[in-house]
Amino acid sequence: MTLTSLLQSETTISLQDIKLFGVFIPVFCLYRVLISKFLLKPLSKTVPESCRFKYIHRGFDFIHYLTASIIGTIAFMGRPYAKCPFYFVGCDKYIYCTGESFVCSILEKIYFIYFACYYFSDVFWIHTTKDVAMLVVHHIITVSMILITAISSRPVVGLSTMLLHDWVDVFLYFGKLASYYGWKKLADTSLLTMAALFYYLRIFGVFCILKSVWTDKEVQPHHYQLWLVGRCLLIGLYICHLIWGYQIASSLIKIALSKGEQDIRDTRSDEGDSPKQKKE
Repeated sequence: MTLTSLLQSETTISLQDIKLFGVFIPVFCLYRVLISKFLLKPLSKTVPESCRFKYIHRGFDFIHYLTASIIGTIAFMGRPYAKCPFYFVGCDKYIYCTGESFVCSILEKIYFIYFACYYFSDVFWIHTTKDVAMLVVHHIITVSMILITAISSRPVVGLSTMLLHDWVDVFLYFGKLASYYGWKKLADTSLLTMAALFYYLRIFGVFCILKSVWTDKEVQPHHYQLWLVGRCLLIGLYICHLIWGYQIASSLIKIALSKGEQDIRDTRSDEGDSPKQKKE
């Protein structure tokens, strides 16, 4: 058996796996500390001093989301529902319950654990962001929802929602890193790409998933009440996206009206992205 076929072979995610997050999360935290200290901190010396703190933390976010997106995309490629995170029409038939257990490939399981560990551990770094309340709400809703999809055995709902989140944030954080270097055109291009993907994946995509789970006529064979909670949490997640979508649209309108004179700012930090806004 080749490594590819092994990673694409089916396995399950159980309550026992979820209990192991007590081990997975500290390991992920250690991984984040090591990457930040030995890779990103030295690299931060290549940007203005006023941006170095943000560079380290947003740099890790970029590394995480890029890695997660690659793992998630490769994991989906070998599955019958490969199109569902990106092309949502016709995916209703894949949102079924897989039985008593959450059935997925080994690589999907790795992706699930990697995704969840980031959101669980990010609470220790939440102070590095500005919009703390909104992010805490979003993280709680996201983690709770994907855990419920695991317990309720609804893999496509959870995994698709996870992957469409990750791809948007790859361009968000790359744009922020580019802005710390003063690469305005590259930063603007990346952030505009992020905005386009946001409306396609998080507004249109999540709406399609939301519509599917609320119009699904299949009876949930177990954990019926828990699945109902999960569906409600998906509504909460969509509301978060609508709020951020409004903020993105407002920012784009302001930038358009300023004819490009206004810099795109890092709304997850206390100060703006642009190095020229502070004395170096």
